[in-house]
This record gives sequence, C-alpha cells and structure tokens, in this order.
Amino acid sequence: MRVFGIDKYKSRYLLFLIRNKNMNFKTSIDEFIKNESGQDLVEVSLLLVLIAAVAVTVLTGLGTSIVSIFTKIKEALDTAASTSTAP
Repeated sequence: MRVFGIDKYKSRYLLFLIRNKNMNFKTSIDEFIKNESGQDLVEVSLLLVLIAAVAVTVLTGLGTSIVSIFTKIKEALDTAASTSTAP
C-alpha cells in the first residue's frame, strides 16, 4: 500500500520520526524496531494458515474414505442386482 507515493513501512517510519522529534537517529531506529503494532496481524495470519492446512489434510483423508464406502455400497448393490435377476 502506498501513501503519497511512499510505501506503507516507510510512511510508518516517517510518522514515527515526526512524533518523536527529540530522539536522535539511532534511538529512533531502535524504537521503530521494538514497535510491535503489526505483529498481531502476522500471528493471526499464521494461525489461519495452520488451521486451513489441517482442515485440508483432514478433509482429504475423509474424502478418500467416503469414496471407499460408496464404492463398497455400489459393489454390494451390483452383486445383489445380478443375483436377483438370475433365473
């Protein structure tokens, strides 16, 4: 995301510098690195990716077993139909 031609991280740093005019450059860099305002979003995103991966794995396994069950049912019905039509 760009704000006034400056990407999001640079604009956050510039706003940080404007708010903290009394700090020298090294102190301002240290404070910017310690700033954890975007950390929650990253943690939630990683948690959602983990949940999605587990869901895909579980649903893939269930899909295979459901196909297996329906295949057995079809074979049983085919066998029952072929034996009942015999003279």
